[in-house]
Amino acid sequence: MGADVVYNPLDPGVRRDPYGCYAEMRAAGPVLWNPLLSMWTFPRYAEVWRLLKEPTFSARRVEGIIQRNPTLDDDGAAALRKLLSGWMLFQDSPDHVRLRSLVSRAFTPTFVAELRPRVERLCAELLAPAIASGEADIMAAVANPLPFEVIAEMLGIPAGERVELRRWSDGIATLLGSLRPDEAIGREAVRCVGQLGDYLGGVIADRRARPADDLITHLVEAEEEGGRLSADEVLATCALLFLAGHETTTNLIGNGLLALLNAPDQLAELRADPGLAPRAVEELLRFDSPVQFLTRIATEPVEVAGVTVEPGQRVLLFLGSAHRDGDVFDDPDRLDVTREECPHVAFGRGAHFCLGAALARLEGEVVFRALLDRCASIELAADPAELDWRPDIGFRGVRSLPVRLVAR
Repeated sequence: MGADVVYNPLDPGVRRDPYGCYAEMRAAGPVLWNPLLSMWTFPRYAEVWRLLKEPTFSARRVEGIIQRNPTLDDDGAAALRKLLSGWMLFQDSPDHVRLRSLVSRAFTPTFVAELRPRVERLCAELLAPAIASGEADIMAAVANPLPFEVIAEMLGIPAGERVELRRWSDGIATLLGSLRPDEAIGREAVRCVGQLGDYLGGVIADRRARPADDLITHLVEAEEEGGRLSADEVLATCALLFLAGHETTTNLIGNGLLALLNAPDQLAELRADPGLAPRAVEELLRFDSPVQFLTRIATEPVEVAGVTVEPGQRVLLFLGSAHRDGDVFDDPDRLDVTREECPHVAFGRGAHFCLGAALARLEGEVVFRALLDRCASIELAADPAELDWRPDIGFRGVRSLPVRLVAR
């Protein structure tokens, strides 16, 4: 075990740019104990790659989320526990397989490919006013609304009812992405859980009475056709799809565009060859990952990199750090949209590989292609050092990204 390097998620400098800290961690060793978080931390690619598929590590980490929110009262903790315990994200087999199988058909590459025309039309509609004005916050204009509108349409939520859903989803996401959430974050998350639950409960009841061609109806029918889902699991799965259906793509678009603006040669490379867009998306996912880490819990003693992780201990797998590991990626701190080998783990690995990976890739590709096709130039309209990064460091992204756009 290397010398301890303390990763502090509350450090504003780490929130803005964690990669210097990651480099120190990798240099210190393959596994480090973090006394601040009481976790074993793994900053190198080899261990992250292994542990993402390690069967003796569990994804059932709801109690850990509750415990790191000591200011929650009993009712708030119970509300969070009830919702999160129904998420496949926090389940192991066989429950994880059962839940995942019921929604996986809506996210197959073939089905997602059929969504391309709709995603392209929506992207064009969102970009048009931004380009016409010449200035825009790309997060508010495109990165936030596009993936959320797509998943909301798939679930069958009316357009006029989506604004509040986004707010509730963000409140829950902030809690989940914070290793040391404060009282205000926990209180807001509980409020959002209650309001989202009330709303979705009403929509689910409506689908029972009036089925439609959407994902919520599919989940309701799965419950009614043989008990494959409980009523609580229907609601929890709908809530998870709202959150997971847009968080990764939103930050892929924001982080990706910022990375390109900070590397003008790579932006020019992509502009000169739009066919590089799919490869560029993979590189952008590696370079500044929307999800920076994942946590797991040991269910039995496991030896990793010379230390024994005891049952019940939590481990922190740093995806963002693994993606800058020079043993795997050539010149890892340089953005390279032509990179041919890019075995990133931005979507996880194994049984919990991100169900929406194909959709996130499609949406990212569509947005970057559209921006370069419709804009003769794109420039950052803010000091990079002054950008406002989200406080929930697990989900890495900027709250706003002001840009100047010149139409072709």
